[in-house]
Amino acid sequence: MQITSLGHAGFMVELEKSVVIMDPWLSPFGAFDSSWFQYPRNHHMLSEVQDRLAVRDKEFYLYISHEHKDHFDEFTLNNIDTSQITFLIPKYRRTELLDRIQNFNSKSLILFEDGKSISLEGCTVTIFVDDQELNRDSGILLESDKSSFLNINDCKLYDRIPWILDRWGRPDVFSCQFSGASWHPVCYQYDEKEYRRISRSKKFSKFTNVARVIAKVNPQYYLAAAGPPVFLDSNLMGINFQEDSPFPRAPEFLEYLNRYPKDDNIQCDELLPGEMLNVKSGVFKKDLDLRQRIESFQDYVYKYSKEYAEYFNRFQKENFPTDPDKLFSDLIQILEAKIENFSLNHRITRPLYLGTTEIENDWIRIDFFSKKIEKTEEIYDENYYSIKVPGWQLSRAVSGRITWEDMMLTFREIMNRKPDVYQTLVIGFVVMEVEDVNHLCNYLLGLEQRTDRIVVEAGGNLYSVDKYCPHQGSDLSEGEIREERFLICPRHRWEYDLWTDGICISSNETINAVILEPDA
Repeated sequence: MQITSLGHAGFMVELEKSVVIMDPWLSPFGAFDSSWFQYPRNHHMLSEVQDRLAVRDKEFYLYISHEHKDHFDEFTLNNIDTSQITFLIPKYRRTELLDRIQNFNSKSLILFEDGKSISLEGCTVTIFVDDQELNRDSGILLESDKSSFLNINDCKLYDRIPWILDRWGRPDVFSCQFSGASWHPVCYQYDEKEYRRISRSKKFSKFTNVARVIAKVNPQYYLAAAGPPVFLDSNLMGINFQEDSPFPRAPEFLEYLNRYPKDDNIQCDELLPGEMLNVKSGVFKKDLDLRQRIESFQDYVYKYSKEYAEYFNRFQKENFPTDPDKLFSDLIQILEAKIENFSLNHRITRPLYLGTTEIENDWIRIDFFSKKIEKTEEIYDENYYSIKVPGWQLSRAVSGRITWEDMMLTFREIMNRKPDVYQTLVIGFVVMEVEDVNHLCNYLLGLEQRTDRIVVEAGGNLYSVDKYCPHQGSDLSEGEIREERFLICPRHRWEYDLWTDGICISSNETINAVILEPDA
């Protein structure tokens, strides 16, 4: 097995009888309306993939983990010969990824349900599907006679790792995302001190989660991958250079891993675009010239961004809405359709204000409880969510040229919430499409109806708690205890205070913790 990095979360895995390509994002136009770009740049790897496909000596497979544009890159697929490729696709309730993949001329397509293993030419592929409505993602296990590679990229399968290891065994190579990719706190209005505190907390929470998983998996090799990108739009450039950034780079994480307790035989490294690992021999082939060019991160990014200055000016001008009134009118129609399908609207007790960054005093106010939508010139509620989006960006979501989630992942929005408490339903309402919002409601109701309980020990006491996290259903039996008081969710690091009935310290969710009396 030889693993070649394609950059970001992309790999090309060469086996004796087959080649498996994973999540190739090679577009020179970035992703999420060109807000994200690959670091280091990897656009040259497109010709590498094209050349490999031209040598028709093996079976070719292409795995797409999920529909986010830094994994499902239609530019790449439009520029390679897909006619000889078999697509390996996870099965989600929402069929957006499948529908788009079927537009390509492929040799065949295999749809995988969760945990399904299929024998292919000279290898076995298993895909693990994580479909939680608000998030859809998957991981892949590739096994040959001699080696195995477990790649969960962005997919937070942390609580399922013991089950995977028990059934499929320890993989030789493991890869997963080590950096965040969230608009919180990047897009929120915090003062500098609070922003840095939150960023640092999120960074080290992610580090801890991934380090724990690496120690559990105990592979021969861990490959740091799946981010973060760089932001080349002049309006976003500052994100690249923030102190205590929530988007740390691989060298910082690898340094952290050196201090984290784990088996000393695990070799942790990063493959840059075009670099290779021969799993059998353990030999890394590295691009020393590229590594030298990126030594000065700031210089590299500034030079990178200069090549796109004119592109951004043209792109944003071409998409700027000529009729703001019509934009707001169309937006209101979409919001009305969303809230009509939103069965848990009564649970949201504060309104959401939506506006554009160009017009300061022009808002659309959504009152969830009464299902009332109105235009207003000011925010007049004490408790509220607010989101301002550039008009040109909002128009692309309203017109359906990008999804609502893609719009939020541009990081071009400005957000605020008072009080500063996360609520899944509000975010779900914003990022999901009209036809999907009520599926989220049904999913959350399904979580609430689970009656499974577990017992955890903290500070010398036993507590009975709900087994599944109310956020996105993570198995809390794989969580950890902090400060003899807080139960930490293994996926997203939500902290539940066992001393206050298991209420989450950053939201109103609860795991209904009950202290158990000792036996008489």
